[in-house]
Amino acid sequence: MNNASSPRVGTAQLSDYEVKGPLGEGGMATVVRAVVKATGEQVALKRMLPHVTADDVFVQRFVREVTTSAALHHPHIVRVQGFGHDTSDGHGTWFLALELCEG
Repeated sequence: MNNASSPRVGTAQLSDYEVKGPLGEGGMATVVRAVVKATGEQVALKRMLPHVTADDVFVQRFVREVTTSAALHHPHIVRVQGFGHDTSDGHGTWFLALELCEG
């Protein structure tokens, strides 16, 4: 993982982002359009669902997805923009910010 090009990886908090609207939902997570408050950059913010974060196996899969995705660099693969475990809600929300691709 190259933290120089993605300084928010591992240190991001959900409060770093302003949610703009829903993009989709699956069995493990919801995805919303968000803006990085510090830069104005638009991202796709993937947040694990609460029932999933209670299962350590699913959390490990999510962290593995992030680690694998952050290591990939190709023009046809979205870049990881940030990643974290935000505990400000009292529960702990795992999330992943990805490059937003329109279309």
